[in-house]
Amino acid sequence: MDIIDSKGVKIGQAVDIDFDKDGSAALTVGGGFIEEKLEAIGLLDDIDIIIPAKVIQSISKRIILNISRGDLKDNLDRALEDSELREYREGRIADREAEKLKESRIREHESLKIKMSSRTR
Repeated sequence: MDIIDSKGVKIGQAVDIDFDKDGSAALTVGGGFIEEKLEAIGLLDDIDIIIPAKVIQSISKRIILNISRGDLKDNLDRALEDSELREYREGRIADREAEKLKESRIREHESLKIKMSSRTR
C-alpha cells in the first residue's frame, strides 16, 4: 500500500507494521521491488523508514500522512539520537539478518535435496 505525505509525494510502500510494548504502532516503509530484493541478498543496506501511527491522517486505498516528507525526516533524525530507540532498531536489524540467514539455509537445504534426489534416479 502506497504511503503519501501531506504534500502528495509518494514516500514508499508499507511493508510491515510494528507494535511496541505500550501498544503503539508504527509502519515500516520499504522501497520498490528491486530495492527490497537487493537488501534481501545483502547488496544494499537494509535501511527502512519507520512511521509512527500519530502521523497517519487516513488509510484507504493509500496511507496519507499529516506531515511532509521533510518534516518526517527531521523527526526521524531527532528520534534516532534516542539511545533506547537505537538499541531497539539494532535488535530488530539483527532479527531480520537472522531470519535472512535462516531462509538462505532453508533454500540451500532444499536445493541440496533436489540435487540428491535427481542423482538417485
